[in-house]
Amino acid sequence: MTKTLGARLLLLWVMAAATGTRAADQLPELLFGEDFEQPGSIARWSVPAGAKHRPSGGTGHSGCLEFTYGSPQNRLCIVQLDKRKAAGRGLLVEGMLKGVNLEKPAKGYLGPKLMIHLKCPHGESWIDQPKQYGSYDWQKASVFVRVPSDVETLELCLGLQGSTGTLFIDDVTVSLLPEMAHSSPAPQEGEGGLQTTPRLRGVMSGHHLAETDIRDLAEGWRANLVRYQIYNLDKEDISRPEDYIAWVKRKLDEMDPVAALCGQYGIKLLIDLHTGPGARQDGTLSNLLSFRIEDQDTLIRVWEMIAARYKANPVIWGYDILNEPREDNYVCKPGGGLDWNRLAE
Repeated sequence: MTKTLGARLLLLWVMAAATGTRAADQLPELLFGEDFEQPGSIARWSVPAGAKHRPSGGTGHSGCLEFTYGSPQNRLCIVQLDKRKAAGRGLLVEGMLKGVNLEKPAKGYLGPKLMIHLKCPHGESWIDQPKQYGSYDWQKASVFVRVPSDVETLELCLGLQGSTGTLFIDDVTVSLLPEMAHSSPAPQEGEGGLQTTPRLRGVMSGHHLAETDIRDLAEGWRANLVRYQIYNLDKEDISRPEDYIAWVKRKLDEMDPVAALCGQYGIKLLIDLHTGPGARQDGTLSNLLSFRIEDQDTLIRVWEMIAARYKANPVIWGYDILNEPREDNYVCKPGGGLDWNRLAE
């Protein structure tokens, strides 16, 4: 490890010592790092034509990696990462990128690459950073991915793919997120009150659940479970924590008569928080997580409120903490928000 990387990690350790308990307070573990200061720094990479080590011009006038193409190429610098150590962990890739006359390709997944390539028995994935074209000075880019436990190939790929111009890359690190401190195995059937009978059969809730609907579900369809969505269908402004909490309370007030009817007809409810605090929703209504401490604390407060309100209600079968959480742009830093696994824990 170079002095530059060592100094950065020491600074992170000092910052971590002063953070709060609901923020990320553990350092990421460095899996791989390269600052390209020495010509031999690219010896462990597969280096294609058009890519080279540049002894100056990097961040702080140090060395860097340069890719220059006058016609679109499909060539990347690739290095193998420790797949055994990364299996089942969150992986954060960070690097400095600089562009000169970078052409925007026809396909959005091409262009400058700070990319992780994963291969597992069920398929392959290529995950890279948000794209920027044209000319720009040094900027930090990052990629976050969760590595499956059955990973077979884990590669870091750098370069300029299907585009022209010049791309410089410097100070690349790959870090493993801290593991959860209090994780425990899920109870097996018959243990810890996990319900085994009757078998559950049901639906996602619609937006109109009158008594006739509940009766039809129970008597006509033999349903015994409803996943009840708490969803911002009317696009209310719930961006402030106090507005979000008030909105959830109103939604629970609307749900209570439905829960009473479900109890009357032998149907259980699973409470599904379908819109998260500070979250943006993509085209499939997945929640693009907010990593602001304020929003994550609001999520915790809301679930403390829900759990206290329904802990003695036999109709409530379970909780869905947040519908389809996505953490695509997560960056682990001391004092910052938690990744989804640690937040959910």
